[in-house]
Amino acid sequence: MSNERYHITIISVGPGAKDLITLRGQKAIDEQDVIIGFREALETFAPDKKTISPDRMRTGTIEYIEQNPDKKIGVLVSGDAGFFSLAKFIIQRFGRDNVDVVPGVSSVSAGFAKIKNSWQDFGFRSVKQEENDLSDITRDTILLCDRKNTPEQILKDNPDLKNSFDITVMKDISLETEQIFYDPDESFNSSRVLIVLEQKKI
Repeated sequence: MSNERYHITIISVGPGAKDLITLRGQKAIDEQDVIIGFREALETFAPDKKTISPDRMRTGTIEYIEQNPDKKIGVLVSGDAGFFSLAKFIIQRFGRDNVDVVPGVSSVSAGFAKIKNSWQDFGFRSVKQEENDLSDITRDTILLCDRKNTPEQILKDNPDLKNSFDITVMKDISLETEQIFYDPDESFNSSRVLIVLEQKKI
């Protein structure tokens, strides 16, 4: 880590709907010189700002910040910054003293509000870029998926899950394309997918 001073704000934008970003999050966007994020988020939350959407989000974001220490840079992350996001890597690279974090509504909290359930007793597992062997799961669990590790692929690789768990799949929570399926066998072309595994009641 260098001794350079940076001006970085990691801004949680929620699960995707424009009305689920916090007032503090929108204010933080307005205060930045440059906003970095995925194109869809930039178009939704920062249409009038100078924006950057790197092809490789993690390395591209870090490289841009390193090259522009004089700029106030906002980095948009989906859901809440503290939950499986780019924030971890930015803070590790630039240090806590150079980073402010604006919290937000996570996809999990929005999804569980939609299905009217509590998630306080659930565990979490991100299957993004990981192996799909989930045979070690023995408790209620929320799985975070991506376009590669789809519900269809996960259930194909782990057929025994259906014997032990009631399965709910939530896609694009808070967006117009939002869908909720119970015990599905479908594949979704979306990176906004949660799988909820809830132990069957005997």
